[in-house]
Amino acid sequence: MRFPKLVSVGWAFPMVLGVAVVGTAFAFAASRSLASDGSDERPAARCVSTPLETTDIIDRKTLYIEDRSGNAAVLTMSNGCLQRGEPVGFEFYGSGQICKPIDANITGSIASAVPLRCMVKEVKLLTREEAKAYRSR
Repeated sequence: MRFPKLVSVGWAFPMVLGVAVVGTAFAFAASRSLASDGSDERPAARCVSTPLETTDIIDRKTLYIEDRSGNAAVLTMSNGCLQRGEPVGFEFYGSGQICKPIDANITGSIASAVPLRCMVKEVKLLTREEAKAYRSR
């Protein structure tokens, strides 16, 4: 039993399939080359995870944090609750990562009888070069 429609199509089906495969390969290669701009700079991390390697109070409202993987962020508080030279506590919600302001609250000035609670207003994730600039201060 012969399939008349397949016989009439003949060579067209393998040819269309081949063109589709080659076209897809070219489109993939073009998108990869357009996506890379040639720089070796790694993009900023999406989150900073526990355990934290470094915490540094920049001023009363700003805290620099860095995890053991080298991912870093600058947290801006909604009020001036941080004091230089005093330890800082973290209260995490959900996981041990800080990606957005709602992921953690900071407890500033935990050495006093009543620790001050700091609400995170903004999280700015840093590239490795920006983190290096903060570390060299």
